[in-house]
Amino acid sequence: MRNTFAGSWRAVQCRAPAASDPGARRFRAMARCGACGSDQVCGESARNMNQPPRRPPLHAASVATGEGPCVTQPSRSPGEERYSSHAPRAAAHVVAFHGPVLTGRSPHPRPAHRRPPRRAAIRGGLPDAADPRHASARMSRPAPGRDGGPAAPAPRRRIGLELEFPVVARATGRGMDHATAAELWPAFAARDASWSLAREEVTGITVGVTRPHGEFADHVNTDTGICTVELSLAPAETVGQAVADAHAVLRDLRGLLDPLGHTVLSAGIQPRTWFDAARKTRKDWYLLLARRWHYHHWFVPIASHQVSVDVAPHEAARAVNVLGGFAGVFTALTAGSPIARGRIQPWKETRNWVWHERSRRVPAEEARYTSNTLPEAPYPDIGAYIEHYWASHLYFLTNRKSGGCEVLGGASFRDFLLSPQPVPARPLTGERIMVTPERNMLDRIHQYGWPAAKLHYGFDAGTHLDDVRAALARGRIGPYFEEHAVDCYVENRTSGVAPPGEEGVAAALTLGLVERLDEAEALLHKVPWDDWRTLWIRASRHGLEAEDAGSLARIRELLELAADGLRARGAGEEAHLAPLFTRLARRETPADRMLAAFREGGVPRLLDVFGHTP
Repeated sequence: MRNTFAGSWRAVQCRAPAASDPGARRFRAMARCGACGSDQVCGESARNMNQPPRRPPLHAASVATGEGPCVTQPSRSPGEERYSSHAPRAAAHVVAFHGPVLTGRSPHPRPAHRRPPRRAAIRGGLPDAADPRHASARMSRPAPGRDGGPAAPAPRRRIGLELEFPVVARATGRGMDHATAAELWPAFAARDASWSLAREEVTGITVGVTRPHGEFADHVNTDTGICTVELSLAPAETVGQAVADAHAVLRDLRGLLDPLGHTVLSAGIQPRTWFDAARKTRKDWYLLLARRWHYHHWFVPIASHQVSVDVAPHEAARAVNVLGGFAGVFTALTAGSPIARGRIQPWKETRNWVWHERSRRVPAEEARYTSNTLPEAPYPDIGAYIEHYWASHLYFLTNRKSGGCEVLGGASFRDFLLSPQPVPARPLTGERIMVTPERNMLDRIHQYGWPAAKLHYGFDAGTHLDDVRAALARGRIGPYFEEHAVDCYVENRTSGVAPPGEEGVAAALTLGLVERLDEAEALLHKVPWDDWRTLWIRASRHGLEAEDAGSLARIRELLELAADGLRARGAGEEAHLAPLFTRLARRETPADRMLAAFREGGVPRLLDVFGHTP
């Protein structure tokens, strides 16, 4: 899951004279959704680093904006801005992040694209009542009331799409380069006045376009690779509406790329372009990511279709377990990246090979949080989930992928929150500063890792940092979360890129399972967790081909369960599962069809069959 929600931010307060800050920059706060990393091992220079889009459209659709100068401690600016960078006189600085108090109605600002994506639920998906325990009452499945009885029926869960596609030059079969992207985005904005260019504040690069969409925003930009275009759209009430919105944007995109000699390819990886560091998108937050991530350039050629769905705090851990546990099923049904480097690869979902192989090469602590697959065991409760991710060192103090700093000294996010004294940190500008934990960091913290299923959330106005610390110290963070969490949604990151016309399959399966969470959980428990982990590897290599009768029967049961959940919503969304039933009946994934096209006519034929034409 890189989400974005509307919100405002107060100026970052620093104990350093503004006059001593020649390199200070102001950042426009934009939220997004997704998954990314950084790259220390490849030795790329900082200027080649970029900011990845934020994953779930749910969140990815929201935008938080604010401006204001960095001010000295005595004078508080009413302006709003992201993180202000400071000249090297670090040790004297104590940075405090100030933001507005969030109410039950304020959505968690997830990065707006994938790029900011992060706050789970869609705005308006929570009740006006101040009592956070009733937040889940607005979800599709009623939460228990105070008296133990069911709450009133809630409106439908919303669905967010974050669709990534390789963009390929027809003449060469190689990925789009920076020069072509530089032509694409101005043309996109010129074609429709509702779109405006999205520029990075530090690198100054235009990385895409954005437009308002109700309470949220739509974003179309490049992902880790400049050759991957991502659509992070405002959340929708139904799968059908989400897909229709995506198709409308895809039509415009195809019409602009065709004169440039490029096509949108429905595959999970570039057919020729490989780990090309020169094709990384030059986004601001990659400057931070590079300090904690290895082999970030490995993600240049890959793409996926990610889905976000509203969940209530009390069901969050179960939803993560179900969607994460069934990662192998999603892979078996959607594998679609068997052609890379101009030839057939050993894995039908080579995208997963990239994640898997990278995990074998990076430090164990990094691999623990960046495998994009199942955890070693399901989470017994939401407290265990929070404890696990707050123990991560892969986090940054930012306004959703804009500006910010990294905490130094090997401190996990939990260590940082519990620290009684300021701790050393380093912003984009590289000098050493001192930072102290603040309440709003709970809402603005960016990333903990990239698993198969990822939870996004915020905290209500009744949340206080001292109470969070006490809950952590007493092992009670789970109950505290269920009482105070708002804007929760789960991001499913395991699906391959769908063939043209089938872009709703991952959303339908994800949403249908969450709508039948009890039954899905029961099915998950029929098979040992390690078997589900093994399925992810086997399906990544073979798709459905290696599954026996028992495994195929379980996959069918899962599809029927999802269809039942969608039928209960009454919007005809179960129709989007039809391609998956067909694939299962034929034991054929998109990868098998891609292999047939490639054997028939190489990369040109692959582009003909799986490329989008205007």
